[in-house]
Amino acid sequence: MSFAYTLVGYDRRTERMGPRHEIPATAIPTAKKAAGLDQMDDSQLGDWELRPSQARDIAGLIEVAIDTTLYDYFLEPDALAD
Repeated sequence: MSFAYTLVGYDRRTERMGPRHEIPATAIPTAKKAAGLDQMDDSQLGDWELRPSQARDIAGLIEVAIDTTLYDYFLEPDALAD
């Protein structure tokens, strides 16, 4: 089974989902490493809460602007049909 990953922000005041940024397949290993996850291990499923510095590193990797003062960010996996 393979997975797609998304960088997702949640509003700190309302806890509602905010910005979503898909991570290209080629950037997933580096994004997982920045998040502190084993790059080859997909058994660590579930939303992974990121420190602001980790979220900024992943955002820089995929070349998007994020606001870590307004949003808490998570790395979220989605299973893909093989």
